[in-house]
Amino acid sequence: MVDSADHITGLAGLGSAVTVTIDKAGAGFGAAAGAVSELANGWYKVALTVVDTGTLGCLSFHCVGAGADPTDFNDQVSVSTIMTGIAVSSTLTVSDGIQKNNVGDVLAFTVTENGAPLDISAATGLSLILQTPGKAEKTRTPALAGGGTSGVVQYTTIAGDIDEAGEWFVQVGYTLGGWTGRTKVGSFIVKDNI
Repeated sequence: MVDSADHITGLAGLGSAVTVTIDKAGAGFGAAAGAVSELANGWYKVALTVVDTGTLGCLSFHCVGAGADPTDFNDQVSVSTIMTGIAVSSTLTVSDGIQKNNVGDVLAFTVTENGAPLDISAATGLSLILQTPGKAEKTRTPALAGGGTSGVVQYTTIAGDIDEAGEWFVQVGYTLGGWTGRTKVGSFIVKDNI
């Protein structure tokens, strides 16, 4: 929020006294369900809820606070499938990394939608797209863990799969219903050997 006295300086100290109203896809402005909190230096955030983001399309914001210029902006609410919960073998997480040239590591990825595992048991055309630190792309065919109802796909590495140390990027591609595409990009670290 910007101080209305000079229209430049960030206005701190409003805390939760900032009022945020939103318009969901042109339906008219109403109070945001999420709580407002102060970050610092005139920056504030609203913790949007599924009530706030439950309508696809333009999400318009109008923010006001005592002594501050009103702030208005637009955002978009869209359906997206994201990948989270990357795990290697059953006890090693991506934050731990995996070793270069390992064979037999199980790479498991959970496909989620709106923060919940997505049932991909009916998905076709499954692919695991890996991008090496050197930007080479490797496409592998993963399996559905537990039939795919929990959104988990997994792939067991073979010789030549994980052949570079550094940050790898990964996406899961598939077709489900009328949707065909890839998840958002995830990443994991491959550590070099001594």
